[in-house]
Amino acid sequence: MKALNDGQRILAEQNHNLIYTFLNQNHLNQDEYYGDMAEAYCIAIASYDERKGKLSSYIFVSLGNRLKNIYRGKRFDKVIPEELLDSLEQLSSAAENALPIYELVPDRRVNVENEVFTRLAWEQIRRELSKEEMDVLLNVINREHTQRELASMYNMSQTSYVRREAAVKEKALHILLGTHKSR
Repeated sequence: MKALNDGQRILAEQNHNLIYTFLNQNHLNQDEYYGDMAEAYCIAIASYDERKGKLSSYIFVSLGNRLKNIYRGKRFDKVIPEELLDSLEQLSSAAENALPIYELVPDRRVNVENEVFTRLAWEQIRRELSKEEMDVLLNVINREHTQRELASMYNMSQTSYVRREAAVKEKALHILLGTHKSR
């Protein structure tokens, strides 16, 4: 992050209380979250354009986005199975001697963490949904057919199919949030 210029620094000092307001409104521990929120606050101040809206609105959205990223990271910290972590350690120690250094340097264009989290989420969904529910979910994602066509494919009315689609989407959401009871 670039250093704030004088105008941005003054703006940051005058509105510093927005960090505390955000922490209090979201019932967050100041000791735990202040550093992350202060960093997001400074980034928001640096990128703020007063022609595009109120500063407080922009800052609250920026702080909210940072908080979502923090929660997303914490949620997946709990989801990664131990056996995957062990196998990655074994793989890295075995590959350490075999691979040249240029293959060990990460590609900045690929976000490995998001890729792993996405695959883990899909595996969880595949385990929890039945084959029919998985087909409905894939049809929702792909949108190759209209709801009327899909309803006829499943031999049900369009209204029944729409209800089924909504139920499957809700079940998938609960699986991702960890609030669904496993079979």
